Amino acid sequence: MKRFAGFLTLFCLMSMLFAGCGGSGSGNNSSSNNGTAVAFGVNWAARSRAVDAPASALSLKATLRAASASGTDILLTVNRRDAPEAYSETVTFPTDAKQGIQNLTVIFYAQKDGMGAVVGTAAASVSVGGSGASVGIFTNVGAIKTVQVVTGQSITVGQAKDLTVTAKDASGSILAVSPGSIIYQIVTGGSVVSLVNGQLKALSAGTATVTATIDGVVSSPVSVQAVAPTPVVTSIASLENASLYGTVRLRVTNLLNTTSQIGVTIGGVAATVATATGADTGTGGTLDFRVPAGLTQGTQNLIVTVDGVASAPFPVTVSNTNPFAVFTMANTNKYVVELRQDKAPLTVANFVGLATGTKTWTPTYSVVVNNELVTKTAGTATNTPLYDGVKFHRVTNLDPNAPATRILQAGDPITKLTSPPSDWTAGTGGPGSTINFEANDLLHVDGAVAMARSTSRDSAGSQFYICDGPQAFLNTNYVVFGQVVEGLTRAKTIQQNNVLSTVVISGKIDTP
Repeated sequence: MKRFAGFLTLFCLMSMLFAGCGGSGSGNNSSSNNGTAVAFGVNWAARSRAVDAPASALSLKATLRAASASGTDILLTVNRRDAPEAYSETVTFPTDAKQGIQNLTVIFYAQKDGMGAVVGTAAASVSVGGSGASVGIFTNVGAIKTVQVVTGQSITVGQAKDLTVTAKDASGSILAVSPGSIIYQIVTGGSVVSLVNGQLKALSAGTATVTATIDGVVSSPVSVQAVAPTPVVTSIASLENASLYGTVRLRVTNLLNTTSQIGVTIGGVAATVATATGADTGTGGTLDFRVPAGLTQGTQNLIVTVDGVASAPFPVTVSNTNPFAVFTMANTNKYVVELRQDKAPLTVANFVGLATGTKTWTPTYSVVVNNELVTKTAGTATNTPLYDGVKFHRVTNLDPNAPATRILQAGDPITKLTSPPSDWTAGTGGPGSTINFEANDLLHVDGAVAMARSTSRDSAGSQFYICDGPQAFLNTNYVVFGQVVEGLTRAKTIQQNNVLSTVVISGKIDTP
């Protein structure tokens, strides 16, 4: 019974605290059994901002510090009705408090459920199991008189930020406010910004006005400026090296965000962007991209766009209209071949079409049946890139007078098959079509790329070879259509059955 007496005295005293502000309270033991909760009636005064703060409060939170048997706080929230007139309610309190002197704190809020501005605080010492309690401190916090949305709000289109709102009493003191108690409204500019739970997002450039309301007090409308983003790439510093093929590294300044949508165009032609690095420093970084094929010769503007915002143009010179093929091996080794469209346009067109899949091909191979050469198919017509995944099926020396030289031959599409036909022999496969012999003055120098064929001069299909060392004895008999211009040392490491992962057609640009 002593435990109940302690709670009774405490909340009677709490009711006295209310009474001092125009309210009163009383408590009654609802049961005489130990461990049963005790019910108390709490009387609330009429709610008015003209009176002391607690008289206008809608809720209180009372906390018994470390008062439970397990040492945790006991927290109780008491609400009054939304109606402004005085009324009373019955609240049930727990009985799991420890014996002895306990500390109590009370916080009054201007909204129910412990929300809104803090309009009063109190502290008490409680003798649980005894019969006394005393109020230590009571702080009368004034009611909210003004609400202000902090001015100077500006936001970049596409970005979001939280609004800053303050509530003050009549003396100008800032009051604590629970974020969930603020009501936001867009007064003008609903197409310029959105506003959800205090988070402002700029939708388009322009001006909007917003207000915030706390406990019925409305702020003055405040202008919010939504501004268009400034270029993320403020300038382009340089292109690495004088002549560039395939994947190009571009040095830029103020590349701020590697997670953005980044694009590169040269003369209006889009390039394929690989990776951006060093951007998080805010001072600059590098951007790798693949130069597009088909550029118009002469000076063109290179432009970097980030999230649709373009950099200033950077002039580059397109010095050669020949396309380039970037070969990537399964071991990640890369080498670049200039495709001599100026010398062998038909052969280059055939190679590019097969490499990109723009030319339809059918996997075929040849076998001898009854002393006759018969062509068989090993699949259906397709427009997939033919060279992606083929093997270098023939790596050998052809000139006994130059034993250190080799040819590195690939392009048989049957080498890509997991289960090739049982009667297929490596090197007999092709695309199901052939091209005419295209004579030119290109020679079998070190790094030359030429078309393989059978005994007929017009029998070349998809197979090609790279010269590891000069092969002069092959001149005029096979069509040379390219030259390794970058990575020849890496190409010379190719061994038989090494896999060619991809062939990507690209372009070439030079710095002015």
